[in-house]
Amino acid sequence: TSFAGRDNRYNNIQIDGANLNNNFGLSSDLLPGGSNQPISLDAVEEVSVNVSPFDVWQGGFTGAGVNVATKSGTNTLKGSAYYLFRSEQMNGTKIGNTELTNLAKQSNKIIGATIGGPIIKDKLFFFVSGEVEEEDRPGISFTPTGGSGTGNISSTPIDSLRKLSDHLRTKYNYETGAYDNFPNFQTKNYKVLGKIDWNLSKVHKVTLRYQEMVGTDDQVVNGSSIPNAATFTPAGGSGINRLPNNRFSLNSMSFANSNYAFENTIRSGALEVNSSKGSKWANQFITTFTRTSAIRVYDGATMPAVDIFNNNGQNYMSFGTDPFSNNNQVKNDIFTITNNFKLYKGKHTLTFGGTYDYQFVGNMFMPGSQGHYVYNSLDDFINDRAPIFYSYLFSLVPNKDAVFAAELKVGQGAAYIQDDIAVNERFKLTIGLRADLPIYPQKPIENPNITQLTFPDAEGKNVNYSTGIWPKSTPLWSPRVGFRWDVDGDKSTIIRGGSGLFTGRIPFVWLTNMPQNSLMYQQGSAITNATTLAGIKYTTQLDAYKSLFNPTPGAIPNNANIVLIDPNFKFPQVWRTNLAVDKRLANGWSLTMEAIITKDVNAVRMRNANEKAANTTLTGSDNRPAFIPANNTSRRLYSNIASAIVLENTNKGGGIVLTAQVNKTLTKGFSASASYTYTAAWDVTSNPGAQATSTWQSNPAVTSQNAEELAMSGFVVPHRFMAWVSYRKEYLKHLATSITIFYEGRNQGNLSYVVNGDLNGDGNGSADLMYIPRNQSEMNFLPITGATPYTVQQQRDAFDAFINSSPYLRKRRGQYAERNSALQPWIHTINLNFQQELFTNIGKRKNTIRLQADVLNFANMLNKNWGHRFINTLSGNNPLQYVSTTNGVPAYRMTLVSGKLPTAPFQLNRSLASTWSAQIGIRYIF
Repeated sequence: TSFAGRDNRYNNIQIDGANLNNNFGLSSDLLPGGSNQPISLDAVEEVSVNVSPFDVWQGGFTGAGVNVATKSGTNTLKGSAYYLFRSEQMNGTKIGNTELTNLAKQSNKIIGATIGGPIIKDKLFFFVSGEVEEEDRPGISFTPTGGSGTGNISSTPIDSLRKLSDHLRTKYNYETGAYDNFPNFQTKNYKVLGKIDWNLSKVHKVTLRYQEMVGTDDQVVNGSSIPNAATFTPAGGSGINRLPNNRFSLNSMSFANSNYAFENTIRSGALEVNSSKGSKWANQFITTFTRTSAIRVYDGATMPAVDIFNNNGQNYMSFGTDPFSNNNQVKNDIFTITNNFKLYKGKHTLTFGGTYDYQFVGNMFMPGSQGHYVYNSLDDFINDRAPIFYSYLFSLVPNKDAVFAAELKVGQGAAYIQDDIAVNERFKLTIGLRADLPIYPQKPIENPNITQLTFPDAEGKNVNYSTGIWPKSTPLWSPRVGFRWDVDGDKSTIIRGGSGLFTGRIPFVWLTNMPQNSLMYQQGSAITNATTLAGIKYTTQLDAYKSLFNPTPGAIPNNANIVLIDPNFKFPQVWRTNLAVDKRLANGWSLTMEAIITKDVNAVRMRNANEKAANTTLTGSDNRPAFIPANNTSRRLYSNIASAIVLENTNKGGGIVLTAQVNKTLTKGFSASASYTYTAAWDVTSNPGAQATSTWQSNPAVTSQNAEELAMSGFVVPHRFMAWVSYRKEYLKHLATSITIFYEGRNQGNLSYVVNGDLNGDGNGSADLMYIPRNQSEMNFLPITGATPYTVQQQRDAFDAFINSSPYLRKRRGQYAERNSALQPWIHTINLNFQQELFTNIGKRKNTIRLQADVLNFANMLNKNWGHRFINTLSGNNPLQYVSTTNGVPAYRMTLVSGKLPTAPFQLNRSLASTWSAQIGIRYIF
């Protein structure tokens, strides 16, 4: 989960002190390895999550610090073996009046074991864990019109898919793979962990740990991004640089062989030495390493990527190799060394420490290196007519078709000092100071042609950015103060809190974007000129049109996307204040109330320095800034450069978290907990992506993606209720039954209502926040023609119903939609865990066989009308398709969903996501 409304990439997770973060940050996952859990939960002894710890030795995050301690051996030999299983037969099939039929086969199997004990009693101990997991699951939930009807029905006709697949097989000997009844996705991995604990002497204790995970993880083809994108205009549509629909959606379909998989490898080790001398001093020394690798693989031959549009200006078919998967690999090596020394002096406990984290990041990312075509229609493709868009990316390194364009070496050192003062028996005060320093041991290769360009900085001053230097290594200071007050001296009422600065990291992909796009290692560009496109015909030869580009290192091609970094850029830093009360009540009950306030000091944003200020405004009810005429000369500083994204800081943003929690400690087998959390967080951008250009483009705004428009964070869940009740009963001396019920209620997420198309003419066709008309008189629609025609009045009526069906849109008539401020529907989830134990002593050792069953969305098992209901928003957030502007007034057509006018932003996801599912298992414990 994300913490305090922040991207998981701002969190810091450590396993026995070893960095196990998603450091590169291609996704917002907390851990590396994709869907593969890199460490077995049965190897974990304890997990602690700290959002606002005021111990200065905890750092490297502006979200949360997650510290995981693995199990160790003891003087008693202990172990376990377990098997967990689920399949499609352990899923519900009824969602209200909908019954799912012909369920695809799916299964998940986990088998594992642990064992730990003494090698030399009281001296040397071992612990070993091993686990294998295999999952077989449906990966594509869409089916074409006229197809099997299983899943969500897309408007793409099966006849068109069949025609395209047959044509590719006959003419190009290319197998597309399935286009209905898709084969299942698979996740496979194994993970092992070994640990040695050695009581070397009365003073020194040594721990050595090694962990490894290797796995594969199937993925769906990229959603809507276009490699090396420049704005182009499909027939019947407006200027775009991203596809209107995901390649699998209610309006579009692709093929099985366009999907891909990650091959993930994670290896990690740690050496820890703890030393102490009674009540005088203690020292902790930790050194760790972690090596991760993720490479993309796919079925079928490497083919150009192709997107095909319909007469409504929407993509509806795609085929070929995923446009971002050819020549794609990430590797990350991390080495960390930490030392903490504690000195005990009366009421004072002094901590002196330091840590150094060194990382090597290699990124091979060559989007569109197999070529990418876009066609106006299926007929145009089959009859070898010219495409409306073509792009290609190639290596500039001699004799290498695949290159690691970004190889980054970066270190982050920290030093800190802290004093824990026991003021009296009731009051403890913590005062500390931490300094973090990013270090860049190796410079990237400079492109002198980029250095010569002049761009405005954040203040509007013209400067020259260099791709040959990293940001300045500036110390970031983090003073903190915390306290803990036992009000009555009996721990019945504890007041705790503090305030201070926290310094974190960023996903390193944001740094590597600069050398990746410096045009010194690789070059990619797009062709949108009709005259040049007339000479392009589809071919399976990947580099057939390489000669149309200028393959000179450093040369800036037309529509180039370059990335720059502000020389004063700083790693993220927040100021955070916390206040909490823990109250012990009667009969084992306790109450906790907590408030956390966060203010951004150095937040991260991306700005397109090549974008001019708008030269006019629209007229009428929607009067936002705009570029008229909408061309590269009016909107670009350098007309031949598509974007120049600068990584820089802003101090705008922050948030608040309020939590109340009631707990019941275990008494006579009964325990319980209930909590409510309110979260509000605002930012200039939630940085929704990994590529600099797409991250900037994907940040919705009214005026410009460059404007510092403060809005709700994309990771906020405003209201969350959680509760669980557990009861365990032992009986007949050898049996025990446990039942746990867990409840969560929350909004499914948030979204931004945007216009489909380039409304303001800035060249970005996916992020203009929608104006919500007061009434139908402000709705300027054009008729929809073609196979499914609709009149202007039919669209007005449908859009009016669309607005009225959304509480958010209804309240904002006459205003612009806000970024990430519309909440998706509320969902209620109840999960059940049941365990039946049989135990007995064999010798002096207790042996237990435990049978367990887990039911997710348990309420749906009880009643088909109950339980959570996941929804589709695939076309719900962009109901308007921009067509044209006349005299400053924009005209639209409604975006069709499955060939129909949408009258509501959400619809039920009629798939297994909305039904109950179960897992059974058996475990032997000794």
